[in-house]
Amino acid sequence: MTLNDEQRTRIRDTVINARGTPRVGSVDFGVNVGTVIPRGRVQIVPVPEMLVQIEPGWRDLRYFIYEDELVIVDPRDMTIVAVVPI
Repeated sequence: MTLNDEQRTRIRDTVINARGTPRVGSVDFGVNVGTVIPRGRVQIVPVPEMLVQIEPGWRDLRYFIYEDELVIVDPRDMTIVAVVPI
């Protein structure tokens, strides 16, 4: 997925800088689309409505921040479905 500058700014302002956003400094798995994250390895939280407005397919998914990337995860099978540089 490609974001425009306005979308990146909105994500930074409302999600990345928000309190309670789960941030991960290091992982022992590949942060790539299709990777299955071992359960309990990272904290994931529901994708906020603001992100669903940008990408409706993210409704009911979860996310965390890794370095400078937004990582979207399907909680049913813990598969990474999107990695978005921000």
